[in-house]
Amino acid sequence: NMSLKDNSYNMLIASYNYIDGNVNWTKKSQGWGRFIIRSLPDNSNSIGIAHNDTLSVLNASNGEVIESFNGSSDIINVYAFTNKEMYLLFLSDGSVNYINMEFKNNIEYIGKYEFNINEYVKVTQSENGFLLIPKNENRVILYEKKYNITMAKEEDIEVFKSDYILVTEYDNLKEEYDIKNKNLVDKMFYDGDKELLFINYSNNDVAIYNVNDKKLLKYLENVGKANHYFGKDRNNRIYIGDIYDSYILDKDYNKVGHIKGLNKLDSDKVIISDGNDYYSLKIYSLDEMLKEAKEYLK
Repeated sequence: NMSLKDNSYNMLIASYNYIDGNVNWTKKSQGWGRFIIRSLPDNSNSIGIAHNDTLSVLNASNGEVIESFNGSSDIINVYAFTNKEMYLLFLSDGSVNYINMEFKNNIEYIGKYEFNINEYVKVTQSENGFLLIPKNENRVILYEKKYNITMAKEEDIEVFKSDYILVTEYDNLKEEYDIKNKNLVDKMFYDGDKELLFINYSNNDVAIYNVNDKKLLKYLENVGKANHYFGKDRNNRIYIGDIYDSYILDKDYNKVGHIKGLNKLDSDKVIISDGNDYYSLKIYSLDEMLKEAKEYLK
């Protein structure tokens, strides 16, 4: 049932016995049930209903809501795990949420699939990856896990280390810089020359302050976890993050890239780790990338 006047939707779910046709239970709730999926393990007794940015997990026996989880944007597809009572949510902003019903927790991976696209409208699983459809664009993007054959294996790499600002110094710095949302501050760290102060909040936002005049230079929303400054590359782009996820900022402090497993930055290459070995990858400028791309357009 849809009312165009107030733009509200009613969703009716019915559980019935397909052998005798009897209805076990029905449930009506306000919202739009874009996806419905049953958790697959034999001992599972839940159903996932996705609408807008929310996944509601229902008891399959009576239709009562066990728990609801919210994402950072609209849900464009939902998958259920085959071996655990878990749900995988794909969101329109490229984030992915893992819902674990055993612990009733929601783990969000921001920017899991990044193609510098503002919004996706649909994603579907393929044999080797995922197909994503961007909004307002006449194309389909295939995301696959592949290894770059040009990666060079590195030896004798210094293990990642970070110079943290002591937590005992946080309160003084919060007052000195008049930091907003003081109660949400998670990590604080400087750049190499102590010209910039980076604030990483518990909601994954990042604020950048000028150390000299204590002024806010940039506030970035939904970046990710960061506790370390890796340095600048030869294109003057800044690298911050941790050993799991790192983020590239341009000269105006806008987020322009995402690297997993970054361990060390040189001016012309990044060194990443897969947990066992270290590999180096060349850093390209835009002109260099366009030059290489021409070879594939012949």
